[in-house]
Amino acid sequence: KNYVRSIVDHEIYDVVHTYFLMDDEKHIGVVSEAVFKKNKQVGVTHYLGLDKEYLGRGLGKYLILYTLHKMKEHNLKSCEGESNLEHQKSLFIHFDFGFRPKTELDYWNTPNHAPALVRAITNFQFKNIYKKWRRSKVR
Repeated sequence: KNYVRSIVDHEIYDVVHTYFLMDDEKHIGVVSEAVFKKNKQVGVTHYLGLDKEYLGRGLGKYLILYTLHKMKEHNLKSCEGESNLEHQKSLFIHFDFGFRPKTELDYWNTPNHAPALVRAITNFQFKNIYKKWRRSKVR
């Protein structure tokens, strides 16, 4: 049910490829390559997940890097990442690859129907996480 909602029937993305990371015969990770329904020239790394037993080994970075290379092979010129404020490690990984916070509304891509105050608070939190990441790179 979650797979169908998140992959097959996603309201914003068309998932075009899903890649699995294997350890012999065991599925240990997954990531999807998607494009925005309203702008199929912009790719997005989507639905990244790793088996808990394999966390902390850099495999999430590997999956994102692999997907970015595949997007380039598929002639996508632009890419966005997707994460939540609660997933700070995921945000840091995306920042490591050069992704930057996008805090302006982008109706051609992903509409944000949240009230203005909620958007302002979220953008403030997002910018603070980005500043924290930048400070961690100065050391």
